[in-house]
Amino acid sequence: MQEDIKNLDESLDIYDFFSPRYRALAQVTIQSLRALFAGRSLPGYQVKGTSTQINSFLDTLVKEKSYMSSAIDNGLNDPRTYRQKAILDVAVKNFQRETGQVWPIG
Repeated sequence: MQEDIKNLDESLDIYDFFSPRYRALAQVTIQSLRALFAGRSLPGYQVKGTSTQINSFLDTLVKEKSYMSSAIDNGLNDPRTYRQKAILDVAVKNFQRETGQVWPIG
């Protein structure tokens, strides 16, 4: 898995797809997902926001990882992956409502 992440770094500059307003959020999200997939602790960032906003971010981040893991393990057309996507969609809506920001992934 670590090699796949390294290849992503070398072949695709994902930060160019986001406007400057969301660049920091996208960077934190992507680096946090990398850490979760690698089994490491989340990077030490200081994130400003209310406790509800920060909890919403973390909740959505964990659900994003669960969805990605299900897609990798079971395939995109598996019912378990569809279920994880539905759970993620609810978390994303909550995040967007709480923060007023667009979730930077997909």
